[in-house]
Amino acid sequence: MKAIILLLVFIRLCLAKQLAEPSDLNKVDPMLEDLLRNENLINQRISAGVASGDLRENDYMPDALKDLIMQKMAKMPGDMGWNRVFGGQVAPRGAYPHQVGMSLMTANGGSSWCGGSVLSETYVLTAAHCLDNVYMASMIFGAHDRMNSAEPGRVTQTVTRANFIVHRGWNPQNMLNDIALIRLNQRLQFTNLIKPISILSSPYESYEGQTAIVSGWGHYDATSQLARHLRHAQSVVANNALCQQYFGHFITNNNVCLDGSRGQGACNGDSGGPLINTKGQLIGLVSFGSGQGCDRRWPTVYTKIASYKTWITQNSGIRFV
Repeated sequence: MKAIILLLVFIRLCLAKQLAEPSDLNKVDPMLEDLLRNENLINQRISAGVASGDLRENDYMPDALKDLIMQKMAKMPGDMGWNRVFGGQVAPRGAYPHQVGMSLMTANGGSSWCGGSVLSETYVLTAAHCLDNVYMASMIFGAHDRMNSAEPGRVTQTVTRANFIVHRGWNPQNMLNDIALIRLNQRLQFTNLIKPISILSSPYESYEGQTAIVSGWGHYDATSQLARHLRHAQSVVANNALCQQYFGHFITNNNVCLDGSRGQGACNGDSGGPLINTKGQLIGLVSFGSGQGCDRRWPTVYTKIASYKTWITQNSGIRFV
């Protein structure tokens, strides 16, 4: 708390310096003003896109508040788009047969929701942060209406932590290596509603400028709960430099940056879910975005799957062409 108070004092001094001349009034970084107006600074953090049953954000980066403030104090360019609503539409049933929904239970009785992708008859791919402190995962396959347990073609499986294969390099402090596998107890039977996803496996290919689609049951606007029906949103892959403007050193070559300026992208509850290109190939997993809220038009960050194809093969036996 003392550190936050000192940081706030420092921000005020910087703001006073910015306003040394009346003509400088319009030059103040809006993020800086927003932080000063907000009494609860601890909530101004970078957030992983997990939807928690107790409605609390998942905070994985204790230093992220300071980093984010310092970046904004440096007057990074870019439109914050504070008043735009996070978008997306209900997806056609069967449009994403690789989509997995996961209800996750923690040892202390908490619950959360994440997404995943079918890799094979026996493996699901998701984000490592989704499985932190989780002891049981109940998964749905071939689903559209997540509330309808009698939905035709739907399959469910429940596994425990023994089936989780989390990347050994996963670091919740900087979100590095945010990837995990879940080994299924029973082999999936593929149908029109349940199919494995193909992976774009070249780690050297740049997706910049390409259209990408994210899907899931996550929150679809600033006030909603988890979506009942599977939704999808379309945006454009940006250069990682854009995400570095917002998230600094959290962005590496193992990430994909999705432009958020159009008001569409991943939100809480979409974590671990797929980011695909227009050919239906998996290029990323939902990793994290802004703790300011999903309606801020910030870019969202994804784990770049092509960077981990060797890891996937070593831990699942799945080979890529």
